[in-house]
Amino acid sequence: MINDISEEELVPIQDSVRENQLISLFKLRPNPNRLGPDAYDENEHPFELKTTTQSGVGTARDVSIDMITEWRRRYWIIAKGINLKSGFKIENIYFLSPSMMDGILTQIENKIKPDITLRDKLSSLLEGECSSQEIERFRYLMSRGATLNNPKIPWHYVEKNGIEIAEDHHKELRKLVKKYPL
Repeated sequence: MINDISEEELVPIQDSVRENQLISLFKLRPNPNRLGPDAYDENEHPFELKTTTQSGVGTARDVSIDMITEWRRRYWIIAKGINLKSGFKIENIYFLSPSMMDGILTQIENKIKPDITLRDKLSSLLEGECSSQEIERFRYLMSRGATLNNPKIPWHYVEKNGIEIAEDHHKELRKLVKKYPL
């Protein structure tokens, strides 16, 4: 039974361990719940934290237009490394402001937009055939399906558009936040 498992027996999710590594390195405060940004600095600037061992960076399940809108209001810290028995060894870390992320976020958004257009087109065809409540339900159901599952950010995009932070992580991040205000 799951309820019989003690806290000491639980193993943290790999992504959480990596996120905590970045939170510590950059002296950030973790978001206590899973909704919203991953972390904040002392001035409440929001951060999206991502790590990878591959040539692409995973984003999230069910990425929607609303999620992309939220991402455009956050700073991004993306690290690449390797998994060792001793843990995740970071090789490179990049900072990306919302404007630096715009190109890839627009690409992801453009993959979702045709579904939104189709939803709106079909909604208008239903007018006169269905009640307003049924049309709203249809729009809701169609919007839930208008998402992408974990679209990847190519590592070469991160390298080309981001700014590498190789030392004095905490201090360099604060300088970049000042230089690229939200």
